[in-house]
Amino acid sequence: MGYRGVKLVLDEERLIRDDIYDLDELKEVIRKKAEELEFENISIDETKFWINDHPDALVNMGRFVYRFLFNIKAVTDYVKEFVWMTSYDPDFDLTLLLMKQGKIPKTEKYYEYIRKQNEVEEPKYDAKRGVKLVLDEEKIRREGKYDLKEIYEAIVEKAEELNFNSCGDYYWLEDSPRALADMALFVYHFLFNFKAVTDNVKEFIWLTNVDKDFDLTLLLMKQGKIPKTEKYYEYENRIKKEIENDPLFQNKRGKKRK
Repeated sequence: MGYRGVKLVLDEERLIRDDIYDLDELKEVIRKKAEELEFENISIDETKFWINDHPDALVNMGRFVYRFLFNIKAVTDYVKEFVWMTSYDPDFDLTLLLMKQGKIPKTEKYYEYIRKQNEVEEPKYDAKRGVKLVLDEEKIRREGKYDLKEIYEAIVEKAEELNFNSCGDYYWLEDSPRALADMALFVYHFLFNFKAVTDNVKEFIWLTNVDKDFDLTLLLMKQGKIPKTEKYYEYENRIKKEIENDPLFQNKRGKKRK
């Protein structure tokens, strides 16, 4: 079983000196969000947050990093080290994305990263990721609520913006250090919130040669965006059994912080 996690080190000395934010309160907020998103293992110094690998792991990683930590000013103002850790790809320095988004000042490290991205060289990454999305086109035409052509144009536009190559029902992503980030933005930030998609989805699959392909309609059901079917309840029961039989989970069950 692989692993995923986040390393977040704040400049505590400067944070305490500036006295704008309360360090203990900030740590408590981060810890509670981590536990809410099923990060079972948190280091004693609360700088490393590990999540057991399961179908929801990438979703929760994306929520914790991009929706939560990226939007806490107390974090972005005092971040020293911020790393996406995984056994599947090389670890990635998330401060580079904070710099790219203008949340922290750009340093020489950022410009060196951009120079390397622009260099022509043999690819260092060989994972293959993509999305298969099939819509109920007959239903869309019959109901007349959405314009089918406009739906596909919006999807292709966003896919190309995030470095995907579209081919029919498939959207393939060239692998790179930020491939997982682009996948998360395309799937969870865009498609999951595109009502014309969720109202009419027939097939929605996360494709990868690193992990097993995963049926994303299960997560749409979990979030209440589409009705739950028998397929969802079978998935839910299977996950519960896997967690109950996981020795790591069993060892940690009695060790949660009070």
